[in-house]
Amino acid sequence: MCALFSYYKGEYEQFIKDALGSNNDLIKILISEVRDKLINDLEQLGIKINGEYRHTIDNNAIKHSIKQHSKMKESLRGQVPITLDDLSHLPEIIDTYDSLSTSK
Repeated sequence: MCALFSYYKGEYEQFIKDALGSNNDLIKILISEVRDKLINDLEQLGIKINGEYRHTIDNNAIKHSIKQHSKMKESLRGQVPITLDDLSHLPEIIDTYDSLSTSK
């Protein structure tokens, strides 16, 4: 049986570089485990998660982000274009968010 994906074994910064040149194989990396702050903040919004939750990203998400959302056309849509530097700070952003909101 073929695995649906594999986990990247290296460092996060190298994963971003490798993801941009990857083929069609799905590769994920663990960014971080859930923090108590997130569990508590989500509970206040009526969403229950447990400590088994993990933050991951895959190579296809990295490629899509850069290919589709890094151009100046994002500015025309009122968005800030994403950069490789933004992606490199994703673990920090996840752990130090300012606020959460939900919508259907």
